[in-house]
Amino acid sequence: MRRTKIVCTIGPATADERMLARLLRAGMDVARLNFSHGTHESHHAVIRRLRALADRTGRPLSILQDLCGPKIRLGQLDKEPLPVRRGTVLTLTSSPDRRQGEIPLPSPKLLEAVSVDDRLFCDDGRLEMRVLAKEPERITVRCLTEGTLLSRKGIAARGVTIDIPAVTEKDLADLRFGLSAGVDWVAASYVRTVEDLVPIRRLMEEVGIRRPIVAKIETSQAGRNLRDILEAA
Repeated sequence: MRRTKIVCTIGPATADERMLARLLRAGMDVARLNFSHGTHESHHAVIRRLRALADRTGRPLSILQDLCGPKIRLGQLDKEPLPVRRGTVLTLTSSPDRRQGEIPLPSPKLLEAVSVDDRLFCDDGRLEMRVLAKEPERITVRCLTEGTLLSRKGIAARGVTIDIPAVTEKDLADLRFGLSAGVDWVAASYVRTVEDLVPIRRLMEEVGIRRPIVAKIETSQAGRNLRDILEAA
């Protein structure tokens, strides 16, 4: 038997009591709080509203804390939105001394890890790019699809292992808060191996609050390790 759930991400447009009540009436089973955005105070206020509404309506509701993880993002663009066409050539740089027209990418680890002909995906895969050339602190890419660049959009490299921790210090601070605030589930972003779940389990044991973990499968490396990740999560 399937046990499909409706998971609703709560953002600025849905965080007030009226909208949360409408979501509950419409069938929301899980409220997802994205810890890539917001503050502990704002999330705590939403949690209180959700609990009160669930009690008042008698509807079962789970709250899912989605940890940010090591998401790599573009920096602040000089002008946005920046439309790009198929075939557009761009330079991405981690250098604080950007040249005119270069796109800031404050992640030296990503630039170190990629090679010529690697594929990069920006804005949740909407914009695909191929690496044409590489030099210290810079890569040149050609856009294979058309789209729009915006500041702080995520960027990922297909099949490339980047030497950054899956669970950051921010994630651990957010997790400690979420457990104390009473979240029901914890989602771990960009899980690549079983070891990526260890810091989350360790903190849960430390505070004495154990919650189920959702391991988000977002990379080809995670796909290769899927069986072990499933067993651990």
